[in-house]
Amino acid sequence: MTRFKAVVKQAVTTNRLLSVVQEGGIKLQITPAGGTPDFYSTRALEANEEITVTVNNAPVWDVEAGADIAAGANVEAGEGGTLVTSSIGKGIGYVPTGAKAGDVVQLVRRGAGGAGKDGRDGKDGKDGVNGKDGIDGKNGADGKDGKDGKDGAAGEVTKAQLDAAIAAAKEALRKELKGDGE
Repeated sequence: MTRFKAVVKQAVTTNRLLSVVQEGGIKLQITPAGGTPDFYSTRALEANEEITVTVNNAPVWDVEAGADIAAGANVEAGEGGTLVTSSIGKGIGYVPTGAKAGDVVQLVRRGAGGAGKDGRDGKDGKDGVNGKDGIDGKNGADGKDGKDGKDGAAGEVTKAQLDAAIAAAKEALRKELKGDGE
């Protein structure tokens, strides 16, 4: 991190792009439309105010949008040190989220050097909407028949089975005694 003194040439509001002007010392002014910024303002500055500039190589700057900007758009410096959608291709960076004119949006700078200090944690996002259940798929083909199992142990005879066997034996005996047997 580096610090130095500079004089602001004009009044500047918060979250505006700034450029260095070398006129007998280091002076800062609002970056002109299409220009390349060196810094951005983190507070309102008065004309001819001497300030301490802190360079921390932050790759992301909070800058006011000068017009509506779509999420993911390449951007460049617009009027008054604001951000606008780039007319020249890649511009000075891009914005990961969209913004309306007057909103403060995060500029991800191209060619940023080194890691800056950690920013504060963002707010938790809202829970997403659950999607609809999908339709059930078709039943699969029948599987192959399994192998026959081993014979089980002999079970007990029920009363109905015993009565049927006795009746059959009596009928066979009756036929034999009458001579109707085969």
